[in-house]
Amino acid sequence: MILKTLSNLSNSSFSKRFPKFKEKIEDWEDRYCQWREYAGPHGFEDRFQFITRSPSTTLSTQKFRNDFTEENGRQANELEIIDFIMDEARNGAPTRLIINDSIKHGFDMDLLDEQKDPRGPQDIYLNPPHFNYLSLRSNINRLSIRWAVIEELHVSHSIKELILENCCIGKILFEERTLSVDIYNSWFGYFNLGPTSIINLWIGGGWLCAINCPPAYVHEENPFLGSVDFVDVNLPTSPKQSLIYKGTQQYRTLRAHFERLQNGPMAGLMRAKELASERESDSGVSWLFNWVYCVASGYGRKPGWAFIWSMVFLALNIMVLTGFDGVRVDSQNLTQGAWQLEWQGDDFLSQFVRASILTLQTVINPFTIFLAKSAFKFKSLYGLIHTFLFVILADAAFVFGSLAIRKRLKFS
Repeated sequence: MILKTLSNLSNSSFSKRFPKFKEKIEDWEDRYCQWREYAGPHGFEDRFQFITRSPSTTLSTQKFRNDFTEENGRQANELEIIDFIMDEARNGAPTRLIINDSIKHGFDMDLLDEQKDPRGPQDIYLNPPHFNYLSLRSNINRLSIRWAVIEELHVSHSIKELILENCCIGKILFEERTLSVDIYNSWFGYFNLGPTSIINLWIGGGWLCAINCPPAYVHEENPFLGSVDFVDVNLPTSPKQSLIYKGTQQYRTLRAHFERLQNGPMAGLMRAKELASERESDSGVSWLFNWVYCVASGYGRKPGWAFIWSMVFLALNIMVLTGFDGVRVDSQNLTQGAWQLEWQGDDFLSQFVRASILTLQTVINPFTIFLAKSAFKFKSLYGLIHTFLFVILADAAFVFGSLAIRKRLKFS
């Protein structure tokens, strides 16, 4: 609904007359898409939803080296091979390239100069890509790829360190063991993992629309062998958020792999995504509990939320009781000079103290609210009922928070 409204504003005649207003609306639209984890504003998924083999010629660094030797009578060195790779990345024509020469010193493939002052992947022009197909089939110590658009990236040989930053990649496949992979603010359509394909993986920001990995059977090898961390990564949980999203199973499989690695935080993240994606098919009580669990504590990942909700419910009840002066002091059973008698007045402070004390008394055991022998009493049945409801909600939120902390401290 909000996205449709923003789109209509962007296409309105008023926006066309004022380009800066149109640009501002498109920026809000992008921010909304990012907040809702809609994968790929500005046509990323439309561009990479279906990836077909390009008819262009496949080049390779070995062929370049052989041709270079024939023309110059000597072998090309690493710098000349790297220059060839960069030329192919920047030539503006669809390119299929296989890097099958070892590059011991590694290199940086920084294509920022090809872009026009981008703020991030959302500003990259996707067509034509820098590579239709890029395959890494040789030993490389360190490879850094920045600001690149690649339809398909195939990592089929050992790379000690691979860094991807601000890239748009339609499909990536890790086939053979890679020592370390660091990914910063990059978008992926399909993120495919083979058995024991990555040792250490760190992903910060960006989108992963679909993650495919081997099933988590007992005899199957884990795609990960070491540390794995996802930090602020958008992982869609609904077809409404992503055209490429294929369902809940990807998160179930990843959760099982992380559990085998005893990686509690990542297993918790995948469990949260699993529950969020199941909400699409849940109904009735199951849907309600799923939704409450999400709002209360982010599926156990945000225990602070639950405690904040608990305080909010109690504060709301105190505000209502204070505003309507819903609490009185029962002086019949009080001895002369009892401290409760000091708060019988009609001033705001007295009303606030009476409401606060009675609310906090009911928090400890809300089911004794009807039988409590307290000096503070409700003036009406309405005050008793809404206090009971607010306190039950506050206690429930507190329980959610406690369970989330337990889950955080001891994963099982």
